[in-house]
Amino acid sequence: MIRRPQLDPASFEFLLQRLAPANDANLRQAAAGALGRAELNPEQLLHLAGGPLAHEDPLLIASLLEAFRKASSEGAGSALIAALLKSPVSIGEVAGKRLEQLLKNFSPSVQAGARPLFARLRQEQRGRIERLRKLEPLLTAGGDIGRGRRIFFGQKVACASCHTIGAEGGHVGPDLTAVGAIRSGHDLLEAIVFPSASFVPGFEAFNVELATEVRSGLIVERTRDAVVLVTGPHSEERIPRGQIRSIKSSSVSLMPDGLDESLTQAELTDLLAFLQSQKSRQDVLAMRTR
Repeated sequence: MIRRPQLDPASFEFLLQRLAPANDANLRQAAAGALGRAELNPEQLLHLAGGPLAHEDPLLIASLLEAFRKASSEGAGSALIAALLKSPVSIGEVAGKRLEQLLKNFSPSVQAGARPLFARLRQEQRGRIERLRKLEPLLTAGGDIGRGRRIFFGQKVACASCHTIGAEGGHVGPDLTAVGAIRSGHDLLEAIVFPSASFVPGFEAFNVELATEVRSGLIVERTRDAVVLVTGPHSEERIPRGQIRSIKSSSVSLMPDGLDESLTQAELTDLLAFLQSQKSRQDVLAMRTR
C-alpha cells in the first residue's frame, strides 16, 4: 500500500514558507503537492486551513485540499469549509470536485456547512460564458508579445513547466510551438480560463482508484505490473497494478484552474498576444533572437 509521509514540525514549516507568493510558481506548486501528499496531524491541518488555504492563489488550492483526503474530524472539516468560504478567489472546478469527494469522510453537519460553498461554485460555473465574454476584448487589446513570452517562461505562473514552445519547456501538457496557427484566440482564452472544457488528444487525465484514495494524472506508461502516472511538473509516480482498483477517464484537466486570476489583466493580455503569435517554429527562433 502507498503510504502518506508524515511531516515533522520543521518540515511542515519549511513547506509552508515555500508557498509564499514571492517564490517561483514551480516551487510553490511542488510545496503544495508535497503538503497534499502528506499525512498531516490534526494540528497541522488546522494550521493549514486557518492560514495558507484561506489566502493561497487558485493555482494551489486543489493540491492543498489533498491534505484533507483522510481527515474526518469535526474541527478539521469546519476549519476547511471556513477557510474556503473566506478565500477571495474561486476554488474552481478541479478543487470543487476534489472537495466533493473528500467531504464524504466528514459528518453531516460539516457537509451541511459546505452548502454555501457549493452554491457559490455553481453560480460561478453558470457565469462561465459571461466571464469569457468580458475577457475576450483582451485578445485584440494589443498585448506586448515580448512581455507575454517572459510571463510564459517566468516564475509567476510557470506555463513552461508543463508546456513546450520551440525547444524550451516541459512535456506534461501539449506542445504550444504553433498553437496560434491551429487554435483561435477564443480557444486559447477558454483553455486558460476553463482548462477542463476540452482536452487535446493524448493529454487526457485519468483517475486511478486505490484502496483509500484516488490519484489523478496523465498515464505515460502501462505495463503488466504497473502504471506510471504524471501528476504535475517533475512529479511522476509508479503505481503497482496490485494496488489499483480501477482506472477511469477524468472530466477534469490536470492543468489547474485559476491561471487567469493569478495574472493581472495586463499580464493576461500580454500572454494571449504571445500565444496567438506562435504560428511556426521560425517565429519561435525569431523571438529568441530579440
